[in-house]
Amino acid sequence: MGRFWTGFDDPQTFLDTFLSTESSLPLSKLAKVSFSTIPAHPLKEKDICEPILESLSKHQILPAGFVLSSSSVSSSDDSRSKPTTSLYLDDLNSSSWRWETMELSVDIHTTVTEDVFVINDGSASSTKEASHAEMQRLEHQLTSGILAQLNRQHRAFVFSVFICGTLARFIRWDHSGAVVTHRFDLRTHPQLLAEFFWRYCRLSRSARGFDHTARASTATEQASLASAIRKFQSDDTKRAIADLDKTLDPDYPCHTLSIPDTHGVTHSFVIQRPISSPLSPFGRATRAYIALDVARDELVFIKDYWRPVDPSRSSEASVYEALMHSNIPHLPRVRAGGDVVGDSQSSSNQDWSSNAGEEREVSLKEYRHHRIVQNLAFSLSTVKNSRELVAAIRNAVECLVAAYKAGWLHRDLSSGNIMLDEDGEGVLNDWDHAVRVDSEGHCSHSRTGTWRFMSIGLSVKSTNPHRLQDDLESAYWVLLYKSIHLFESDAAAGHFGLFDDYDEELSDGQPTGGSKKISFFATTVRFITFNTPPLHDLLETLRSHFCMQDLARTYDILREQAPSDPGAHALRLFDDALARSDWPLTEPRRGTSGSQPSHKGNAPDATPPSRQPAHGGRKVAKPSPTRTSGTSRKRHLHDEVDGGARSGSKRTRTKSGGSQREKVEVKASLSPAAPKGRPAQRKDLRQSRSSNTNGSQRITRSQVKNDTQRVTRSQSRRT
Repeated sequence: MGRFWTGFDDPQTFLDTFLSTESSLPLSKLAKVSFSTIPAHPLKEKDICEPILESLSKHQILPAGFVLSSSSVSSSDDSRSKPTTSLYLDDLNSSSWRWETMELSVDIHTTVTEDVFVINDGSASSTKEASHAEMQRLEHQLTSGILAQLNRQHRAFVFSVFICGTLARFIRWDHSGAVVTHRFDLRTHPQLLAEFFWRYCRLSRSARGFDHTARASTATEQASLASAIRKFQSDDTKRAIADLDKTLDPDYPCHTLSIPDTHGVTHSFVIQRPISSPLSPFGRATRAYIALDVARDELVFIKDYWRPVDPSRSSEASVYEALMHSNIPHLPRVRAGGDVVGDSQSSSNQDWSSNAGEEREVSLKEYRHHRIVQNLAFSLSTVKNSRELVAAIRNAVECLVAAYKAGWLHRDLSSGNIMLDEDGEGVLNDWDHAVRVDSEGHCSHSRTGTWRFMSIGLSVKSTNPHRLQDDLESAYWVLLYKSIHLFESDAAAGHFGLFDDYDEELSDGQPTGGSKKISFFATTVRFITFNTPPLHDLLETLRSHFCMQDLARTYDILREQAPSDPGAHALRLFDDALARSDWPLTEPRRGTSGSQPSHKGNAPDATPPSRQPAHGGRKVAKPSPTRTSGTSRKRHLHDEVDGGARSGSKRTRTKSGGSQREKVEVKASLSPAAPKGRPAQRKDLRQSRSSNTNGSQRITRSQVKNDTQRVTRSQSRRT
C-alpha cells in the first residue's frame, strides 16, 4: 500500500476535519479517561486492549447501541484478517464476531517495531525496525482487514485505529488511498482516543461512510432472491453461471440497492455476496453481483465500482448512452447506470494528500461511485460448439468497427468481456476504459488493457498509440485462447505461454513483451492444428492477416500491402468462415472424448458480464507467467489497483529445475509466408527489435518458472 497513503496529519486536526460534530464535547468526561495501566512494554494484545475497553466503559464514552469489544473467532473465510478490537452497532445479541456489523476496527500490536508507517514518520523512535518482509506481512494484514469489511458492507469510506505498543494513529480509508496521522502516546494523551470514539458514535450513518442507497433487505426480499437463483439453476435451458450458488453465502448480509433507470425511475435490487470482489480497498474496487430486480422479479447483473475521475474520459454509462444513440450493434442491454448521487459518493482523501507535510508527499487519484445494471450475459465457455464461439467473436469485431466509426475505442478486449446474451449471440461488454479517438483515429491516453490479449504493438512498446487494429488483434488472441482451452487440438503446454509472456526489463516503468506472440506469427513457434477444419483454417488466416498488420506498423515499406480497411477485412474473414457448411453441431471438448457434455456442464467458468477487476494504480508492475492448471488470473494494465505488485522490484526468470538463467540467441524472419510445421521453440522467447531494414529480428530466449508479480488483476475463473 506504499503509494496509496498520505500523511502525517496532526491527530487533533484529523478529528476536527473528518469527525466534525455539532454536539459540544464533554471535556470534563474526556479528561477523566486514563490508559495509564497499559504497560510501557506490553507483552500481549490484551495488555493494551483491556485498559482501553475498561476506561471507555467506565466513563460512558460510547452512547447506547454502540459496543466496543474484543474480536472472537469467526466462521468467515476472512477470519485471519479480523482486527483485534471492533466497534459494533446494536450487535449485543450476536453469537459470533461478524464483519458486516462492524463499524470500525482497532488493530493492536504489542511493539512499536510493528508500525508499518514508521519509516517516514518524523515522530519515529530509534527502535530497531522490523524486517522488510515482516512489514509487508503487516501491511497485508492491515489492508486485508479493511478489504474484508468493505466487501461485506456498502461504504464510501471507513475509519480505523492502529496501535503499536503504547502509540496510536487514526486512519481514514477511501478508494483514493488512506490518510494517516502522527502517532500519539495513549498513556500521555488518552483524551485523543476517547474523543475519537465519542465523536464517531455521534456522526450520521452517511458521515460514518455508509452508502445511503443501500439498506438491509427484508426477510421477504432475501427469500425472493434465493428463490429466483434456485429457479434459474434448475432450468436446464439456461446457460450456466459459475459459482452462482455462492451468491447466497450466509456470511454475507443481504442488501437492497436503490438505482434509478435511464428514465429517472428508481428501482430496487436485492443482492448478497458478489460473484467477483476486489483484491484491494483502493482504486476501482469493482464488485459484480447477480441481483434480483424486485419490480420485474427477474435476475440481472450489477457492476458496482469506483471510476477514476478524468475530465478527458466519459463514464461507462455515458459511453453506453452514446453507443446506443449511434445504433452500435452487439451491445449488452443496459437497464440503468450512472454515478451514484450523494456528497460521500466521491473520494476525498486525494484532496487531503495535497496538504500533506514534507514527511509523506504522494499524489492520490479521485474516484467516483458508479453502477451499471444489465441483463444477464454468459461466458464464452458456455458456447455449444466452435462455430458459436467464432460467431460471438465476429459480433465483437463488428461492434468494435462500428464504435470506431462513431469515434470510440474499447481498449480492453478480453475473454471476460466478449460474452453471450440469453440467445447465444455475442455481445461486447465493459466499456469503462473506452475513450474518444482523435482525428487520426488514435487515442491520447496511456496504454491499458488485459495483458494476456494485448496486441503485439502495444506489448512491445507501451507508448505506441492505441488504434483499432490493436483491439481487432486482441479479438484474435481471445479466439485463439478460448479455442485452445475449449476444443481439441494438438496444442502443447508451451502454447499457453503465448499469452502471459513478458520481458524482465521495464521500459519507462512499464512492462514490455510480446516476443512469443511475434514468434507465433512468424512460425518459429509451431502453429496449432485444431480438429475442427473451419476453426483451424480461420485461425490460420487470421494469424497471417494480423502478422501483416503488425509488420506494417513496424515497417513503412509494408504498409501498402496491408488492407486499407482492417476492420472490414477482418469481418470478411469471419463471415467467409461462418458461411462454410462443414461446422459440426457438437464436438468433443479439450481433455474429453466422445460427444459434447451437457449444456450446463460445459462452463465451469461461465460468468455474467464484467467481472472486471479492478485495479487502480499509477505504475504498472510486470505480469506473471501463465499457469497451465488451476485458477488463472486476468492481468490488466488498468488505472486501478487490486493488489498489484510493487514496481521496481526485479526477478530473474529461471528454469523450473534450477536457478541458472539460460539465454539463447536465434534469428527469425517475421514473414506471413513462413513455412508451416517448423519445430516448436522451447520455453520463453524475449525479443528486442533491431534497426535492420530487412525484417530480421534479434530474439533472446529465457527459461522461466512461476513469478508472483503481476500487472493489475481481477478475479477470473480458469478458462
